[in-house]
Formats: sequence, C-alpha cells, structure tokens
Amino acid sequence: MADWKTYSNNGLFFRYPLEAELNQVERVKNEFNEGGTEITVTYIRPGYNQPQTDISDGYVFSIAWGEVIGFGTMKEVSQKRYAQFKDGDGFPEMTTLTETNIANQSAYCMEQGPVFYTKTCYVGNKETVFELNLFSSSSDVKQKQNYDLVLSQILSTFKFL
Repeated sequence: MADWKTYSNNGLFFRYPLEAELNQVERVKNEFNEGGTEITVTYIRPGYNQPQTDISDGYVFSIAWGEVIGFGTMKEVSQKRYAQFKDGDGFPEMTTLTETNIANQSAYCMEQGPVFYTKTCYVGNKETVFELNLFSSSSDVKQKQNYDLVLSQILSTFKFL
C-alpha cells in the first residue's frame, strides 16, 4: 500500500491502488436528483468490462453523503437506508445491521453476497453521516478474493481529518 494514491479532501482521508480510477460527483438537487456528494474508486480488470447484464470483473469503493443518503443521526440514517435496500431496492438477502468500528468511530454495516458481494457501512463525524459502499464481482473465485482484500485494505486506511 506504500505506492497507493491518496485522497485527502472534504474532511476525509483514504488510500487506493494506482490502477484504480477516482471520481467525485457533486449532485445538484433538482426534480431528477437528490443533492449530495459521491466519491467512487473503481477498478475494472482490463478486457473484462462487460455489459451491465453480465458479471463484470472488478471492484468499487464509494462514499456518499448529503441529501443523497438523508440526514439524521448515524443510527437513524443507517436504519432508513437498510429498509430501503432490503424492501424497496430488492436486496432481501441483505444481512441485518451490525455495529462495528471504522476510523475509530462507531459504525453500522450490512452485507450481501456471495456472487455480487456488497458491504454498506454508515459512519459519522460530528456533522455528517457517510455511506461507504464496497462492491466486488468476478467469475474467478481467487480474483474475487483479491478484490475483497483490496476493498478491506482501502477501508482500513479511511479516516476523518
């Protein structure tokens, strides 16, 4: 991880692999979008960028905050979003919310898998609740394990400034 890139902005810090691409989107609230900010770190294995209907090969680490996820206490936001995922968005296999620790802060996480592994966590600093999403997919089991390891390593570097 010594040669990884660094993100340090918006009161956040994390490191990510050189081959991954970082994007930041500021959403303006209008009739089609909720406002808020989203940062994504994406890696698609070369030659494996498949159409949406097929399994792609890669990983995504994203952080969202603002109106896109809602406001309230961390527990309120995480419970509301959990209900949206489980009932509204069609992820019935999503696990229950579990309390954990991220960046030396209390956090709530839920997971689904195994084919399209997704882990969604909610962690907050004094003013804001952040939604962290970790997604990986590969038809190669060993490669998928490597992606999950990279996502865990990215998450281990996450902290508030």
